[in-house]
Amino acid sequence: MTKLTLEIYDDVVSALNKIQNLNDSGIELEIPEGAALFENVLNLKLIKKYADRYGITVHFQTTDTAGNNLLEMIEEGSGRFSNQTGDVSETGAQPDMPANIFNKKTKVTWLKKTILPKIGIKIPHFKSFLLPILVALVLVGVFHWNQSRREAVAKIVINSQPLTRSISIKARSGVSSDAQSKILAGTNIRTTLEVTRDITTTGEKIVGQKASGKAKIYNKTTEERDFKKGVSLVYEVDDKKFTYLTQGAATAPAAIVSDADDNPATPDTVTNGSIEIEIEAENVGADYNVTTDKTLEVKGQKKADFAAATSTEISGGKSETIKVVSEGDVTKLQAELSDSITQQASSSLTAKVAASQSLVEGSAKTTPVKETLSHKVGDEAEKLSITKSVEAEGLVYLKSELDRLLEALVKEFIPDGFVLSSKERQVSVAVLGNSSNSVLSSTEADLQVTLKTFVVPDISEDKIKDALTGKTLQEAQKFLGSVRNVKTYEFKMTPSLIPFFNKVPGAKDRIKVEIVRE
Repeated sequence: MTKLTLEIYDDVVSALNKIQNLNDSGIELEIPEGAALFENVLNLKLIKKYADRYGITVHFQTTDTAGNNLLEMIEEGSGRFSNQTGDVSETGAQPDMPANIFNKKTKVTWLKKTILPKIGIKIPHFKSFLLPILVALVLVGVFHWNQSRREAVAKIVINSQPLTRSISIKARSGVSSDAQSKILAGTNIRTTLEVTRDITTTGEKIVGQKASGKAKIYNKTTEERDFKKGVSLVYEVDDKKFTYLTQGAATAPAAIVSDADDNPATPDTVTNGSIEIEIEAENVGADYNVTTDKTLEVKGQKKADFAAATSTEISGGKSETIKVVSEGDVTKLQAELSDSITQQASSSLTAKVAASQSLVEGSAKTTPVKETLSHKVGDEAEKLSITKSVEAEGLVYLKSELDRLLEALVKEFIPDGFVLSSKERQVSVAVLGNSSNSVLSSTEADLQVTLKTFVVPDISEDKIKDALTGKTLQEAQKFLGSVRNVKTYEFKMTPSLIPFFNKVPGAKDRIKVEIVRE
């Protein structure tokens, strides 16, 4: 025996065509709920008659209540049905089922000449009964339209109770959730990032060229004096002092004292010893440029013993102020970069968090990998930049896991036959932070979780749909009125052009159940 499962939209012609194609004498015919074949008992009779005529045993199988009623009618009336039909055609031969049964012309002809006469139905003259036929076709069309477009809507109003609870829990990575210990399973996520930041330098430095020239050192003593390289010669003007340094070692000869007339009353003539030497300004700048014969002081020597003066112009000095990197610039930039990395690490981790997860705020931790400064302290630069590579990690948890933990923690507050509403549920999470009584890190965090929701009756929309499928209007209303903890309900089916065929659709997608709380 071959099992043949029909589709909900198969009509009698397509069903007969499938049976003929099986070439088997025994068929178990499974008809789905809400099938088009159950719209008229004549469809089942035609299949039964065709099977009997060609020696095919057909066993009908269906879970459709209305369909089973029709099948019982066929079984009860099979004797009367068979007596009203002949076994042979006018020629004495059994007519064969046309191979092209889906052809519209042959389908009508075959039904008219073979099957309909066998069950005692006569086709009246078309012209004499044109109006009744048109009316019948309209009614059939309306019936099919009513059946195919019909939808059922059940609005159920249920009792509810508000529920608000605030609970302290701990999220921790590498463990399972535990309602008794108030532990929420967490997971570590990691990422790497490279952050660059720059600032305008604030350090200043004067650069340029040092003025240079020649000066003479005058020895007023009677002993020669050696001077090493780097002796300071100071020029003072307008209470400002400018220092020049000798560029080599030199020996200043002793002063020469002579008595011109050997007269004790006439003072001796003293000729200072002198030496000319290269000098250079101690610092850069045009202020060190001076003319010839400017008096200089020999630093560290008495003016009565030594003196100096420029013997040539001291020239070539110039300067300008440039921007350089200061210690403060480096410190400030590192602090700003640290703040930026913390923010970007959190954003980078958030981007990796799935829609089903939540990142614990403030749990992001960064580990430096490499830091590079574009310039050192003292380098000439208008801008200072720093690039830092870090590894970031944070603590996340599943939202669904938090919901399950909360349901377990508030279970004792839910009456029997009730559940937490899944539609009107607000869960807020506050991070307690690092303190003497709480922890916040990339692996563990103390959280304060507040749940605001409603406790509602445990009613399943799918179960309601299953129970309503195929019911009459009265049966559907009776069932809805019997559901526990339902305060009130509304039920309607549209369209409703043929009231006595007005059953709830067999397809669940055409049944809408709306459960609302009072």
